[in-house]
Amino acid sequence: MDYVRNSLEMLFNNIEYLMRVALVVLVITLAVVLAVKVMMNVRKRTRRAIPANLVLALVIFAFVLAVELTQGDRRWHLIVAFLPSILVGYQAFFLWSSQPKEVKREGDQDREKEWESSLLKESRKIALSVVSGHFGVRTLLIRYVFPAVLLGIAGVVILQVLVDPGPFSR
Repeated sequence: MDYVRNSLEMLFNNIEYLMRVALVVLVITLAVVLAVKVMMNVRKRTRRAIPANLVLALVIFAFVLAVELTQGDRRWHLIVAFLPSILVGYQAFFLWSSQPKEVKREGDQDREKEWESSLLKESRKIALSVVSGHFGVRTLLIRYVFPAVLLGIAGVVILQVLVDPGPFSR
């Protein structure tokens, strides 16, 4: 019984451990909430937007968790290695969150404007297609997120070679 008490005291008196557990729980909770929201959209067959703040919070807390779980002497190496990747990811997030949206008119009060909307209907469809092609999630993943992941991997490898070239020079 004394062993269990000592283990629990050591476990809950260690602030670093509690911080890591809290970060893991937070990242898992955000990931589950995001997955539930996406699954609800798929189930209802709606194209509702995923809350940008939720995605940003998940990415930030996952990065903080990765830095926290890294050894103390390697933390700055990880931050410097991922800096270009973070900047590219931020650009993708900014483009995704600030994509232009169509503003719909309120009501059908303007009967005289109906001829205008019927003439511009095809042009509006083309414009919406072009905007979604440039700001869609698939496009941003291919143009920004995939290169950001490659930049992160390359940054970690290059920095590791610069810091400790021994294992790579054999």
